[in-house]
Amino acid sequence: MRLYVIRHAPAEERGPAFPDDELRPLSDDGAERMVEIARGLRQVITGVDELWSSPLLRATQTADILLKHLAAPSEYQLADALRPEALPADVLPVLAASRGTAAIVGHEPHLGRTVTFFLTGQANMPVLELKKGAVAAIQFPGRAEPGAGTLAFLLPPRALRGR
Repeated sequence: MRLYVIRHAPAEERGPAFPDDELRPLSDDGAERMVEIARGLRQVITGVDELWSSPLLRATQTADILLKHLAAPSEYQLADALRPEALPADVLPVLAASRGTAAIVGHEPHLGRTVTFFLTGQANMPVLELKKGAVAAIQFPGRAEPGAGTLAFLLPPRALRGR
């Protein structure tokens, strides 16, 4: 199995205009950047069989953009396991049936912790940080399990936008 871990694109700032963090949308610039990132990602990967997203608006908007620009299913699934406050192990049931290529869209620091968890099996180690729009690819010999993954690549957003 291969897993793509994708952080949402840049969003509007927190504040009086967006008092509910769950409803903070992508900024106009963030949406444009994500289109460029998705086009660049399309040159790096062949597609995904399953796409999962955090239910927060900025993540679902990112997932919508990915659906339009990647060889992907016609829709994505929402997963509370991808909320910012979730634990890395919460992602395991989401991916339990996955055997092909899956992608998850979410938030930091959860995604960095999840990547670390899949690579090392440890949930409390120092984590890597995914910039907004960054993509990590993890390869598993079978299904997704803690410590069983190998990092295939970690691409910052500027590397994908420049393709």
